[in-house]
Amino acid sequence: MPGHNSHKHEHEHEHENNHHHHSDIRVQYRFSCPDDIRSARLSIFGWANDLHKLTAQWLTQQSTASATLTPEKSDIDF
Repeated sequence: MPGHNSHKHEHEHEHENNHHHHSDIRVQYRFSCPDDIRSARLSIFGWANDLHKLTAQWLTQQSTASATLTPEKSDIDF
């Protein structure tokens, strides 16, 4: 059946295109603030719609820490 084989081929391509891809990116920023700050809000989730999770690491004069940020929780408390 010639029609059956072409349908199978199209169906296989349909599944190949539905895979979700994972990408790691690394970005580094350095801020120097004259006054002590207690928190920061990241706005990256507002314009990077495909970004679902972000691991942030920071260093202050008092400590080092990290947190997992999401669109629902995008604030860093120092």
